[in-house]
Amino acid sequence: MALNIEMHDPESKILEELQDGRYPQASVAITYAYLIAQEEGKRANWPAINAAIQKRWTGKTALERVKNMAWKHVEEWERRGRQVGRA
Repeated sequence: MALNIEMHDPESKILEELQDGRYPQASVAITYAYLIAQEEGKRANWPAINAAIQKRWTGKTALERVKNMAWKHVEEWERRGRQVGRA
């Protein structure tokens, strides 16, 4: 049985997480992944989201780290989806 999870308004959620300041990069990466994976990602304000990540964590590697973690989640979800389809 496949499990479908949808996050409503992940763009607002990630901006809230970044403004709050208590969310670690790993948590923000999951929300970033939801945004990539869902239809909202096609029209998301990626420049604003990426700028907020860079503002939250100083250093040039923070954005790349969050993106890499997010894409790993997306790839894992896709892999699991393909496995479920074969069962």
